[in-house]
Amino acid sequence: MIYCHGCGKQIHETAPTCPQCGAPQALQVKSAQRAQAASTGLSDAWTRRFALIEKAGGPKLPKMKELSFAERFQLIFNIWAFLFGPFYYAANGMWKKGLTLLGVCLVAVIILAIILEAIGISPDAAAFFAAGVFSRRSSTDFYKKMVLGDDGWW
Repeated sequence: MIYCHGCGKQIHETAPTCPQCGAPQALQVKSAQRAQAASTGLSDAWTRRFALIEKAGGPKLPKMKELSFAERFQLIFNIWAFLFGPFYYAANGMWKKGLTLLGVCLVAVIILAIILEAIGISPDAAAFFAAGVFSRRSSTDFYKKMVLGDDGWW
């Protein structure tokens, strides 16, 4: 299976552009070969995560419900990204995405804290929102960087 670099939808492996979004495609190879090539030099944990992302249908994870609970948890929770957020992204070479997520999360946390305080709930819980966002996105963002060569803002 081959996935579009722009929208992440499945496309034919020889398509020069994506039929859904029109994004130009680089020369494609089969996804198993891409994952194997990208996993060279990576830890076993990342190799397993990349295989799970492929099993879930690519970076958009359209087949996520077909995975077991343990497999889904492995994809959606990364303890290091949860604890260190933008620093984890920077250490993995995704500093642009890390800064963008940090900015968006700061705005969201402030708004969420104001809402929680207005309804009489302690706003301290709002801080976990940002940690959860970094944790949830880290595996697919690193997959996009290593396998698809996408080092963009999103």
